[in-house]
Amino acid sequence: MVELNRELDPEAVFCPTREDLHQDHGVVAAEAMRAFKARTILGYEMPWNNISFDANLIVKLDEIDVDRKVAALAEYESQRHRPYITERFIRGLSHSRGVTIGHEYAEAFTLYRGVI
Repeated sequence: MVELNRELDPEAVFCPTREDLHQDHGVVAAEAMRAFKARTILGYEMPWNNISFDANLIVKLDEIDVDRKVAALAEYESQRHRPYITERFIRGLSHSRGVTIGHEYAEAFTLYRGVI
């Protein structure tokens, strides 16, 4: 990841939350914090792996954004059989997050570091 940071010079990095119960995801989150510590770091929500989640950054989504997310996740072959990859779940979570901010759809993140 340190090498990727140098090669890509990203403005923002998305990773699992540090609270993710899946041990591989927790390691990825910890390493992302270390490797990208001078970048904006956002932890994404995976409700099936999070007992708690600090949704302190909400991004408004439009219908097209949710359509694209559904299509992208449908390509994730090894997870297709999981109930959280269904269009119903993805749209429901996006709608639920949107309701909290008075918008049709939204995505929630934990903002670990914001660099502007």
